[in-house]
Amino acid sequence: MSLKKTPVAKPGGSRAGSLSGSYALRAAKQASRSTDKAAGDQRPSLTALIDTKCKINPNVREEAIATPERSAAAGVSPKSNCRRPQLHPPQNSLSPLPCEPRFITPSPLHLERWAHGPVDSAGSIVNLSDRPSLCMSLMGTQAAIGSSDHAVYMVDVPSAQFRKALYGGNRGHTEWVTCISHLPDGRILSGGMDSKLCLWDRTGSRCTDLLSHTASISSLKVAPNGCLALSSSYDKSILLWDLGIGKGSRVNQKPLASLQGHRAPVMAFALGSSHTNNNISNIASGCREGAVILWDACTCSAILQCKQAHTGHVTALECLGDKETIGPDVFLSGGQDGALQVWDFRVRYPVHRAVLHSSSKGQGALSCISVSSNSACGCPLVVTGGADKLMKVIDPCFSFQVVHTLSHHRDFIYSLFASGSLAWSGSGDGSILVHDLISGKCLYGLGASANGAVRCIGMTVAHQQDYLICTGDDGNVMMYTKP
Repeated sequence: MSLKKTPVAKPGGSRAGSLSGSYALRAAKQASRSTDKAAGDQRPSLTALIDTKCKINPNVREEAIATPERSAAAGVSPKSNCRRPQLHPPQNSLSPLPCEPRFITPSPLHLERWAHGPVDSAGSIVNLSDRPSLCMSLMGTQAAIGSSDHAVYMVDVPSAQFRKALYGGNRGHTEWVTCISHLPDGRILSGGMDSKLCLWDRTGSRCTDLLSHTASISSLKVAPNGCLALSSSYDKSILLWDLGIGKGSRVNQKPLASLQGHRAPVMAFALGSSHTNNNISNIASGCREGAVILWDACTCSAILQCKQAHTGHVTALECLGDKETIGPDVFLSGGQDGALQVWDFRVRYPVHRAVLHSSSKGQGALSCISVSSNSACGCPLVVTGGADKLMKVIDPCFSFQVVHTLSHHRDFIYSLFASGSLAWSGSGDGSILVHDLISGKCLYGLGASANGAVRCIGMTVAHQQDYLICTGDDGNVMMYTKP
């Protein structure tokens, strides 16, 4: 299957971050001068905040140089008709440039009634295994759970019943199942420590093995239409796959492309939200050495290689939004150093860096990132969780300032799911806490795991009911409902 080649994202359009030419630079400089005057010109420079060694692809022409002015232009601005501007704190650096009122709409999964808890706080439990569950995928009435006992378990959500185990004979994995995803047509793609991907048919009775990786698979993502998928591995590569879709189509058991550039195992990656149909344009990946690479998937080339983006492993990567709302792709990376970095494809350096999670010894890890939207105004919100037991709520519209620090957890935060103005977070003590991201209040807690950490949290809609589903170290699945 051929990929349509699309050019690297360029400044342009009507968003604040997409203002082109001298107008954007002039407006940013005016904002900078006015802020410098008010602040006594004590604002730190961007280069003082970023201690990285970046290698630039010489074949990619320079779109912008990272300066404080350009970083402001590359940021995200609130809706010009935001109904509740008081939700955004006063900016203490650069003022955002004006923008059109095109922003993220609240997720359909976000329902304010979840603020009052599920119907039954005890939930429904499905016993699957005595081994920890490592990954989960939800689609409609079906939940697929990847386990460290080498099996993929299928669970019917409305009835809270185990249906089938995808394992046995010559089918399936021979090691831990580390990542899993549904395809739109009902098939399931799973990856494991046995270095292979298994593409299961709709019935789960047959699977096609994709065997080009040579080490454990760390992550996988499937494009929205199900035609393409990417997988990352400890063999330091990212592979692009043609999964075949439609009647008569065949799965290509050889990868379409291989992205090579990391010098250590690839721990995480994220797809840009500007992909459409057969086209995946932008990818960000991070490895065990702390390097972050931004890729143009259409040319299989690296746009930016930042070798020391983080100290220690890259632990989380997410895309902030899509091209219809906030302009070209913006990625967020977290690491064992507790830092959050913001990457813009138009700028050749990280446009923001802040250490959000650290221990009393100055060390920590940012374990998870989730992106949601403010249900009151539609502007984006970023939530992070860390090894310091804290959650941070960040407003990208105002220089990624931290608006809330949530300190209600008593253990390491392993999982995070945000929808609208609510966030569900799971920790090492087996509890899930639900927070209101606007007020910063902890609304209630749920005992989701009887023994160990909550590794996965998700939500699905089936039969006109919302289901909150989680799994973790106890090998069980917990379900909570809200009609």
